[in-house]
Amino acid sequence: DRFEFFEGTYPKWVIACREHLLDQVNITARTTTLAKLLSEFVIPGKYPDHPALLLHRDTPFDTAGYERFIHSISNTQKRSTHYQCLVFFDWVLDEYCTDDDDSGERVYLPGYRNPLKTILNALLDTLPSPRPSESVKPVLPLQYIERARQYLFPNEAKTLSELPHL
Repeated sequence: DRFEFFEGTYPKWVIACREHLLDQVNITARTTTLAKLLSEFVIPGKYPDHPALLLHRDTPFDTAGYERFIHSISNTQKRSTHYQCLVFFDWVLDEYCTDDDDSGERVYLPGYRNPLKTILNALLDTLPSPRPSESVKPVLPLQYIERARQYLFPNEAKTLSELPHL
């Protein structure tokens, strides 16, 4: 278990992490991410021993420390690691920081927020995507495109019946 090391100093974080992982997919990657979050961000930041307290506005959130934590990870994993932390904090909010109002609707308790959505909401957009958004193949020169167009649809053809090769 990746969390055994933290049980003595941060038992409530360990309980929350284990409970969160019960209804998740790709548990191995998420376990690694949460263990890194504990060892490289929560413990060095000397945060309280309950994840809900980190989400309260009275607890200063070290944005520079969190960005250092994310940027210490390989480029291919930065985006997914940040997203997994964001999902975990959302889960903590829903699990520990909500109450039912008079109409039965769940509402966040006053003062609680997900700092990754409020303070660092633009961070996800700045992180590199593991796959390029566009092709990395060389551009096909226009002369080849024009020749193919002329072959498929010559200027003389006015209807599809005039294109016997199609």
